[in-house]
Amino acid sequence: MKKTFSLILSLALLMSSFSAITVHAADASSYFKEEEAFFFSFENKSDLDEPDMQFDNGSDGTFQTAGAATYFTPGANGSAGAVAVHTEVKEGNQGIQNSGVNNIKLIPGKDYEISMNIKLLSAYNYAVCPNVNFFIMTQNTKTYSNAACTEGESSTGSYYSVFKVKGDSVFTKNSDGTISDEWSTLKATFTVPTQFSSNRFVKAGELSNFQIFARFGSSEHSIATASDFTPEFQATREDVTVRPNEVRKNYWIEYALDDICLLPAAYTSESVDPEPEPEPQELAFWDQDFESGKLGTGEDGLLYEAMSYTPEFTDDTPEVLPDSTKALKAVYNGSDDGLLDLKVKTGDNSKKLWYNRTYKVTFWAKTSQAVVDYAKNTGKSMHFIQERTSEQRLERRKDKWPNMELKVEYDTNWKYYEIYYRETLNESLSRSSENDGWTTIFDFRFKLPGKKNDTELTDADGDKAFTYKTLSGESVTEKAKNFEIYLDDFKVEPTNIVYNGDMAIAEAADSTIPFLHYDGRTKNNSQDYYLAGSDTFSPAVLGDGTITADNTFAEVSGIANENVLKLTEADDKMHQEVEIDNKKKYTVSFWAKADDGAAVGKNLLSVMDRSIIGDMRDDTTIEITPKDNSAKVSINDPANPDYNLGMGYGNTTGETGDVPFMLFSGPMGNSHSSTTLNLTAAGEKIVKDDYFTRLKADPATAWNYEYYNGESWVSTNNQDEFSSNLALTEGWKEYTFDYECNYEGDHYRMPEFSIDTDEAVNFSLANISIVEQESGEEPVTPPPADTPSEFKASNVSATSSKESLTTSDSINVSWDFEMESGKDTQEADGKSFIKIYANDGANRYFVAAARADAAGRADIKATQDLFGKNLEFEVIPVDKNGNCGHSATALFSGKITLAMTSDLAIDLNKTSVNWSVNVTAAETGAASAYIAQYDANNKLVKIDLEPISYTDGEKTFGSNINVLDSAVKVKLMVWSDTFTPLASVKTVELMPVNKDPFAGDDQINVVFLGDSLYAGAGAGSEENKWVTKVSKWFEQTYATDNVKVTCTNKGVGGTTTEYSLVRVLRDVVALEPDVVFFSHTINDGSRDTRRNMESVVRTLMEMDNPPYIIFTRSTNQNLTQSNGYGNQVADFYNLPLIDDLEAYKAVLAETGKPASDFFSDGTHPNAAGYQIIVDEVIRCIESGRYYHRPVVRSDKLMENSGTIAEVNFISATDSSVVKLNGNWSTGSNYVHSTTVGDTMTINFTGDIFAFEYGLHNDAGNIEVRVDGNLVKTFDVHYNGQTGYQRVCKDNSALFDLDYGEHTVELKMVPGPNSSGGNIQNRFFTIMTGSWVQE
Repeated sequence: MKKTFSLILSLALLMSSFSAITVHAADASSYFKEEEAFFFSFENKSDLDEPDMQFDNGSDGTFQTAGAATYFTPGANGSAGAVAVHTEVKEGNQGIQNSGVNNIKLIPGKDYEISMNIKLLSAYNYAVCPNVNFFIMTQNTKTYSNAACTEGESSTGSYYSVFKVKGDSVFTKNSDGTISDEWSTLKATFTVPTQFSSNRFVKAGELSNFQIFARFGSSEHSIATASDFTPEFQATREDVTVRPNEVRKNYWIEYALDDICLLPAAYTSESVDPEPEPEPQELAFWDQDFESGKLGTGEDGLLYEAMSYTPEFTDDTPEVLPDSTKALKAVYNGSDDGLLDLKVKTGDNSKKLWYNRTYKVTFWAKTSQAVVDYAKNTGKSMHFIQERTSEQRLERRKDKWPNMELKVEYDTNWKYYEIYYRETLNESLSRSSENDGWTTIFDFRFKLPGKKNDTELTDADGDKAFTYKTLSGESVTEKAKNFEIYLDDFKVEPTNIVYNGDMAIAEAADSTIPFLHYDGRTKNNSQDYYLAGSDTFSPAVLGDGTITADNTFAEVSGIANENVLKLTEADDKMHQEVEIDNKKKYTVSFWAKADDGAAVGKNLLSVMDRSIIGDMRDDTTIEITPKDNSAKVSINDPANPDYNLGMGYGNTTGETGDVPFMLFSGPMGNSHSSTTLNLTAAGEKIVKDDYFTRLKADPATAWNYEYYNGESWVSTNNQDEFSSNLALTEGWKEYTFDYECNYEGDHYRMPEFSIDTDEAVNFSLANISIVEQESGEEPVTPPPADTPSEFKASNVSATSSKESLTTSDSINVSWDFEMESGKDTQEADGKSFIKIYANDGANRYFVAAARADAAGRADIKATQDLFGKNLEFEVIPVDKNGNCGHSATALFSGKITLAMTSDLAIDLNKTSVNWSVNVTAAETGAASAYIAQYDANNKLVKIDLEPISYTDGEKTFGSNINVLDSAVKVKLMVWSDTFTPLASVKTVELMPVNKDPFAGDDQINVVFLGDSLYAGAGAGSEENKWVTKVSKWFEQTYATDNVKVTCTNKGVGGTTTEYSLVRVLRDVVALEPDVVFFSHTINDGSRDTRRNMESVVRTLMEMDNPPYIIFTRSTNQNLTQSNGYGNQVADFYNLPLIDDLEAYKAVLAETGKPASDFFSDGTHPNAAGYQIIVDEVIRCIESGRYYHRPVVRSDKLMENSGTIAEVNFISATDSSVVKLNGNWSTGSNYVHSTTVGDTMTINFTGDIFAFEYGLHNDAGNIEVRVDGNLVKTFDVHYNGQTGYQRVCKDNSALFDLDYGEHTVELKMVPGPNSSGGNIQNRFFTIMTGSWVQE
């Protein structure tokens, strides 16, 4: 009787409005993502399936760390889960992570705080604490070509900015110097920039869409930095080809991430005193204090090794170093060459001592008397040697072993040594453009007796000894072990980029520190060592002019510089080779004044000069003989493609002009001339200078000169164009401006910096400086916890009417919004964040997050994630301006003792539903599950009641329920015996059953419009393609003597939804389809493609007999879900969508096989995988619920969507329409350009323009001009592709032209892999058309 009464009452409630039982409390979620914030706790494995959380998607390879076998791994502080990542350099893969959080809305110019827990799973392979490099990348974001954001608008392209968090501020080292594999916490603030890579800009203050991801290591562009890893791990790595002509070592890393959070940084208004601006940062310096008591990888990330001695460590340290407890002691073991070295090794270009920079080398040393005597007797002393012997080195102007002798005096007492050290090259690649990953060895060398030049013997004591000759011819015998050298506190620090820019050394006598200079500008690569007081190099390092005393500068500037550089009208200019790298920002500053009336008003010219001038060469064929007299090599011979280099590498023309920078690969002799065409060894190859190629292109994309015109830097190849409005004045004046070179190609050259005037006059310069700015790409320090804020949360409380809660209950969290004195702001209603932690006193970890319900209040629903935990609530207040204040916390005294979660899903058979209720309880009780079915009129047509009885522990209830044909909606409700809801209501909706979709038809046309999955890539044969099998099903099911079924596959590899849109009239509408399968294509990535898909739907709706439309969406080998844009279009027009993800999961669960067994690569299924799609599609259409036409609506999902009126397909070979200018060739269905500067021009009437082009590794970029205006420049190259697969992508489709007559010009310009003027650009079809005018 009771059960019957309950059922009747339940039915009454089910048919009511449900208002009495709706749970209003907020669901706290372990996956929380909204505008300007995300919180991922990973407490549920399902968090990894969320489409916008893709930290695990970048994983490749197999986990190799014990206990880290899957992407879901135990979390920090005892929490349930974290996301594990494996990244690997392997064949075709550079080992970079490009996945993270997609589609996060942020405001450029605003500060945000990011935090996370990180565990280095492969810490045992690291030698240093790796930096964490955060990328902020545009994603379907409007970007512009100028800072004002008024020109070059585009929503395509991915542009990035990077900010680094230094590894040693996050990770720790164990006592033995190894890197800890314990969980570490990262917390840092950053400002979303307005300027991104490739000089693209976004509007400040305008909410924009971004992607955020992280990469680990010294380099943000590769994990393959050898010095990051231990020597043992380095020794196990092998070469792999990651892309054409690029070989790297197959390094791999593994790490886990937990509790990833981002939100606006605590807000500080301008009225709060800001922190002082940080000083511009110089390059990191070398620093070895030997306190670790071992050699190997030091705290500075460099590898220190001993040669000819076993390193010992002594407490005999310099008295003036009170913090020093250990020094290196080297006792000579003897050697063939008489060399004792401290070797400093690094493969990281950022840590190497680079050309055109002066370094201050300091150390403490003392020696035994035997060393002192040997140096005095033989004249042999200390040497610095930069070993650069790697065949990976491009620039070979410098010797392999530049041996630089220091004439220092040894002492048996501790002595402090200072030495300035510089290597000068007038042509040089920068750190970023030279190949990375090859090892430079800096030898800190002591010359001692050796076996080759002296006599080695065993003395009467049985010890190794040497007899050597003194300068006077006397013989001296000494035990090897008596040669002892002690070192401590070895440091190398860079000086200002402009050396002696303060003019401190006006003449040789002013020098107080020895100077060691290696001059690569001379023919013999000479080296000079200048003792203190005799340095003649430094006074002349600024080029022309004379350094002289002038106290007027100090009086005016307040800078204590006594000297200035005076240039007369007879002098040339101040100039110096400087280490300026690509895509880095610098501050250039100097003081200047006119020295007479004639100079007043004349303009200063600051120039960055990258020109290389020499004997010009043509592109004719020549032969050269390598220096080792190996076989002659033919240059520019088409039969010898490795040396077919083109213009600049042939015979000399007798003219002086631009010449390439000679770069090389493969075996190498000792040294080259940078401008002479020569080879040093058999097998050595010449690498074509990309900078020269771009310099000579039309238009040029590289320049000999950049000059500052007083407002901005201007690039030119013509010195006559130099101009400026920086006028000299009668008195001293400071000039300061920023500099940044954004060269997009390879082989960036470091410049010579100069200051001159536009007319020859007498003027003076002082305090010349170039300093690298601290930028988003420099390591940043996590913010202090006490950053001031305008407001904060206070008096937080977490209460409930019960101590033991169930999922029908909620926890009331309340707080006060407290402002600083004198401030005026208010809390935003329902915008503050609540973070929830589990806190048992010993461990505290993040569990879930929620938004407030109102200002000062949040009712948090008791969920299973919170079950059984001691809960702590953190309130992060948000004001009406969207800014965050400082948080406050409160503990909750109660506990959740009963938690229920429910799930309802349509079964794979499409005719039933599977329901489940998971109960986690600390008590005994009963409940009921109600599965209710409703028809299209929302009328209850069936209900099933399932009892739930639970005890202490966890248990799952559930079953399969058949769905009536008349039902279109099913709900699952879980109630207690008192009809209190215990779990959220779950609903699934089904399309109505269409039992006779083709009634009265004698012709059924089915069209498949899609991508390579529709085309069957990877299937192996036509019979295995899913479209082929589904077509056969249609024929077998519907074809009769009176009904003809025609199925047409319009699947094309590389198809995007842009291509689908331009093809829809020709490939679909013209076939008069009754059914259209429409792909949510795999080639669209995460782009917002709703406009394209909706326009396809609306175009099909305009047919006289609109077809049934079935959207499809496919997963990949990682079983990830693509973005939900197709779902949104399908939902908007009430159309069905077939998603094969759950079908794959079911088969994998049933067979126990890995996903890789069903894919031919990471994206395309194999025959077995296509069968899963076939089975899923047939199950869906057999249900009868997938035959539906789009509903007619007066509104649109996307305002810029529309209906295609016409599209004309024009062969690129049609010379009556397509006008080619330049060196084009023509094939059967294509035209082909191999030359930068070639153009294609098309005139048409309409507002749609698109084209098909061929993918190729060496394709050049394409500039698109409409009616003379540059609309876009885009990169069409595709790494590893040489088959010219024809595609039409978002970058080759213009859908927003004004209707009318247009002239479109496509111009070929250099691409990232194009060599010089040689490119491989192929075009197939031009599409012009128009929209239906609305």
